[in-house]
Amino acid sequence: MSEYSNEILKFTGEYFRNKNTSVYSTKSHSGFLRFLVIREGKNTGEIMVNIMTSDHDKELMNEYRIIMEKRFPAVTTLINSVTRKKAQIAVADEEYLLKGEGIIYEKLKTGGGERELKFRISAGSFFQTNSLQAEVLFRKVTELSEFKKTDNVLDLYCGGGSISLFISELVNRVTGAEVIQSAVDDANVNAKLNGIENTEFIVSDIKDFLTDLRNAGEYNKVIVDPPRSGLHPKICEILSESDFEKIIYVSCNPHTQARDLQIICSGEKYKIDKVQPLDMFPHTYHIENIVTLTVKR
Repeated sequence: MSEYSNEILKFTGEYFRNKNTSVYSTKSHSGFLRFLVIREGKNTGEIMVNIMTSDHDKELMNEYRIIMEKRFPAVTTLINSVTRKKAQIAVADEEYLLKGEGIIYEKLKTGGGERELKFRISAGSFFQTNSLQAEVLFRKVTELSEFKKTDNVLDLYCGGGSISLFISELVNRVTGAEVIQSAVDDANVNAKLNGIENTEFIVSDIKDFLTDLRNAGEYNKVIVDPPRSGLHPKICEILSESDFEKIIYVSCNPHTQARDLQIICSGEKYKIDKVQPLDMFPHTYHIENIVTLTVKR
């Protein structure tokens, strides 16, 4: 986190403490404040502040906006997202735009840096938090996947399409699937922004998508990049019986990844081929981990 973002965090905490604003409790499922999400475009200088609450207080949020605009003019967009779900996930039921367009942009360089991709990022769209290491991560995914121009690839939990677009020039086509509509909207916009025509993005629950996929045989490689909770057991079972020549599992939680890999490799088809950890989260014990699975011979 940059010093500027750290100042935003400190100010927000002080502001709501002075207002005696309640904090959401996972035990009682009551309280107003839930999350503060700050996203920075390291290569564009754009900043998104998204304060997530259990309801919308127009007067309180308007006062917060006015002070934020004076104290932190570099903030590009300010959003109040509302979620009434009990689950501790930063996905909104409603969004109230307080400043800006509700989106920021980031740029990443592919390969040896000869091509630069531009990404639109909305409040509900997943994008790697460390942009500089994201380039390293995606290059390492590309290297370990050994993509060919004849490959048809599935990108599951595709978010705003970052991996799909990153690998698009190396393969025949990519189909991304994601449950969040705003993320898929971003992915489609990002494909157009970069003039990429061999990608397709679908809104679907991943379990349902794999279960209902009629033409799975058209795809020879699959990338999965799930949230920290990992894969649904049914998805692991489906993958364990699939006919992909290679499965690439990208995870920010090696614990749940190991659990899932045990299921996927429990059958007669797949074995672990390569493992590559990456430090995406400096000064924490968290790591990103890439595992490739190939068919047993």
